[in-house]
Amino acid sequence: MVRTYTMFFLFVLLISCEHQKKETAVLNVHASVAHNLPIAERHEFNAEITPRYLTSLSFRVSGLVVERLVENGFTVKKGDTIALLDTVDFQTAVKNAQSQVVAAEFDANQAKSDDVRLSQLKAKGVASIAESERQRTRFDVAHARLLTAQAALIQAQNNLVYSRLVAPFDGVIINLQMEVGRNVRANQSVADFYDPKVMELRADIPETLLSNLSSWTAKMSLWSHPGKVYPVTLRELMPWASEKIKTYQAKYNIAPLSFPLWQGMNAKLILTKMSKAHYLSLPAFALVHQRGQIGVWGIKGDSLFFIPVRVKRYDLNQALVTGVNDGALIVTSGSQKLNPLSKIHITMITP
Repeated sequence: MVRTYTMFFLFVLLISCEHQKKETAVLNVHASVAHNLPIAERHEFNAEITPRYLTSLSFRVSGLVVERLVENGFTVKKGDTIALLDTVDFQTAVKNAQSQVVAAEFDANQAKSDDVRLSQLKAKGVASIAESERQRTRFDVAHARLLTAQAALIQAQNNLVYSRLVAPFDGVIINLQMEVGRNVRANQSVADFYDPKVMELRADIPETLLSNLSSWTAKMSLWSHPGKVYPVTLRELMPWASEKIKTYQAKYNIAPLSFPLWQGMNAKLILTKMSKAHYLSLPAFALVHQRGQIGVWGIKGDSLFFIPVRVKRYDLNQALVTGVNDGALIVTSGSQKLNPLSKIHITMITP
């Protein structure tokens, strides 16, 4: 029995020594001096390349489409033919108008000759004043008919020209809405047209960024040119939100590029600026949990104390926090093994 009690006493003593050894073990840690600094805030939004100006193409006369020389996506030069209407009726109208002009010119010349002759007879007292005035009136009417016929000829000739749809400037054809064999009305939109050198970036912006959107530095990246960014400037912000997602469309001018942009190209709008608030950047593993709070271990002399923090940003490698005063010495490596009673040895201090 005495031997049993002796063995139990020795076992308790051994456990006590081991526990005391663990409590008094010195743990190696790395520490750093806290420096709160502004950070580069960043937002990215899906965006799309769209034309700054979209021109609707249409014939100025009605008619039957007999030839279409373009497809969607075709690039054309100013003056290139896009489509043709049947010109039989327009050519007939020109010939009729020409005949009307010839007839009107004959009548006007005859009336002028008669007017001159009666004026001479009136001067000799052979013709009456009334007869001379009636002839002057016939001349005025004939001359007016000639002007009308000439105007009709010009209009008929223009209509013949208008039967050919041409590109108003260098650009790209999209949204074709005409087919050969179909009739089109005058001024009916048959295609859209845009200049690929004048494009813009459109993106949907959340309400939280509206008040100071112009203060952000804006750039864009293109899926077709990975790893590169290009400057853009805010041109217009729509004053109303979209019905479905409640965001506001922003339009950005794009600086001249060495390559063309096409409608519908996928892009990203990148907004950056330096924050007004200051944050402490530290390794993510420096954060610890104590009594339901997130914080870091502060060092004062030989003692540890817990500093609660608010996390601004967190990933697997780095955390941005507030709540630590500038100049405070904090544990940045070995934090997870510590408690308020731990004894530490600082192996390295990052100033």
